[in-house]
Amino acid sequence: MIRVSGGDALSLASEFMTPPLRDAAPRTATKVRVFDADGPIDEGVAVFYPAASSPTGEDLVELTLHGSPYILQRTLFRALKRARLASPGEFSQRAFLAGKMDLAQAEAVAALIRARTETAHRAALRQLSGGLSDAVRSSRMTLLDLLVRVEACLDHPEEDIPSLTPAQASAEFAAARAPIARLADTFALGRLAGEGPRLALVGRPNAGKSSLLNALLGRERAIVCAEPGTTRDTLEEPAELAGMPAVLVDT
Repeated sequence: MIRVSGGDALSLASEFMTPPLRDAAPRTATKVRVFDADGPIDEGVAVFYPAASSPTGEDLVELTLHGSPYILQRTLFRALKRARLASPGEFSQRAFLAGKMDLAQAEAVAALIRARTETAHRAALRQLSGGLSDAVRSSRMTLLDLLVRVEACLDHPEEDIPSLTPAQASAEFAAARAPIARLADTFALGRLAGEGPRLALVGRPNAGKSSLLNALLGRERAIVCAEPGTTRDTLEEPAELAGMPAVLVDT
């Protein structure tokens, strides 16, 4: 898929597609033929998203082509006559700046791309769908409500405002603190789910460290020999253990 975002996205894409995408209904898949000065390139499907409803907050065109590197390269070369390549993460950055996603969701996009296991994938999806943001927003609103009531009692004692005693304020603050503490406690597990631990296999020579590495990986990665000292340097390999990413280090 090739994505073009910006004020001239529609006119640019229409220059090398037929029928011109400007004639198609927004948010509707349209079969198009892509071409350049040398002739036809491919047939694909294009969708135009107006700025108000696009993921980036700008006019956006998504073009899906057959997965040939030659086709993609040739189409990109044609598009780059009037556009430039996006920087890494730039589409997420534009979505964040346009208010289409918050910072936690933008970070979740990167986490989703890096996810190597089911656990990491599920965690990134929850964050992308707003799970973390909703939890933080709920706690923030609870604390702001408590703050407003405390300030109102302090600044306007003569007004007919429901009283809030120090004991009540302390109890409500403690209740608001609990979900924040639970959320903070998930940080270490979330980091492990995304990055995984580094596990060193340590033991006496010929204790079976390399054999254990191969067994955990499910393939013959390390040389196993009856002669002690076969593993002369550390050997690192990514692995998945109980749904968690890890790096195994044979020593």
